[in-house]
Amino acid sequence: MTAADAIVAGLRAWTRHHDLHVHAAVELLIEHDFWLRRPDFVRACIHRSGREAWIDWAAARQFVNAGAVASSSEMAVLDLATALGENRYRLSIMGAANSALIATAVARAVGEAP
Repeated sequence: MTAADAIVAGLRAWTRHHDLHVHAAVELLIEHDFWLRRPDFVRACIHRSGREAWIDWAAARQFVNAGAVASSSEMAVLDLATALGENRYRLSIMGAANSALIATAVARAVGEAP
């Protein structure tokens, strides 16, 4: 198992019983397959204990705000994942109607919905 694989396994162990917004943020970073392989990000923002790993969202926000250290799209993915992890948009308290509106708006923003 590589170091990146161990981090992914640890993060998935951490999010197994976590809030949905944290789970979504972590899965975005896992599926993006960039930030969890960046040693500077891992050192600054990922903590490990036993079989679990977790993201320090405050440190991740500082990492984003420190300035461009990757391409614009990679930084945007990290910014979005961090916002999800921080629950910046309070998605965890949205009801079904607002959740559907938000999901549709995001799909429209990326050209995936009419």
